[in-house]
Amino acid sequence: MTHKIIFINGPPHSGKDQASYILKRLYGVRTYKMSRPLKDALSAFFLIDHFTLRDEVEPNKDKKLPEFGNLSWREMQISLSEGWAKRVFGPDVLGQCAVRFLRQGTSFDMTVIECGFYRECVPIVKHVGSDNCLLIQLSRKECTFEDDSRSYIELSDLGVTTIELDNRYPLNPTADMPLTYEMQLQSAVNGWLGVGDDT
Repeated sequence: MTHKIIFINGPPHSGKDQASYILKRLYGVRTYKMSRPLKDALSAFFLIDHFTLRDEVEPNKDKKLPEFGNLSWREMQISLSEGWAKRVFGPDVLGQCAVRFLRQGTSFDMTVIECGFYRECVPIVKHVGSDNCLLIQLSRKECTFEDDSRSYIELSDLGVTTIELDNRYPLNPTADMPLTYEMQLQSAVNGWLGVGDDT
C-alpha cells in the first residue's frame, strides 16, 4: 500500500497535538513533527532528558526561561531553525529530515506531520506523491501566528488536497453541540480516503 501523509497546519493552540492524537487512535498512524530535529538538538545541547522535556519543558513551551537566555522553548526552536539550520542547509532542511524519517522501514500506512512552512513540505510531497498527501488547516478563535515564524501554507500548486477545519467543537458531545472535534476530523479524513463515515 502506498504510504499516505496528512499534514496538520495551524497556529499555536489551534489543536494540532490533539488532532495528531485523535488520528493516531482512529487510524493507527504514526506521528512526526517538523520540529523534532530542533527539539532533539536543543535537548542534547542543554542536557535535557526525555522526562524533563515531556513533563516540564513542553507543557510550558511559551514560558520564558532565565536558564535559556530568557527565551521560551518555542523561541529557542525558532532561533535554531531560522537563525542556523535554514541559513546553513537551506529552507527545506526540515523537510529533508522528514523524508529521511519516512524512508525508515515501518508497518504504518500513514504518517501525520505537523508543519508550518511551504518549503519544508515540498520534499515530502515529492517523495510520496501529491495524491497521497492531505493538508488539514486548523483555525481556532483567538489563535494566531503572532510572534511565530510559521504560517498557514498552501500546497495546491503541488496538487495536494486541502481541507479547512474550524476547531470550535468540543472533545465530548453536549446537548448544545453534539458534533465533536473528533467527528469533524474523522469525517474529513474519511472523505479524503474515500471510505464510509459513521459520524
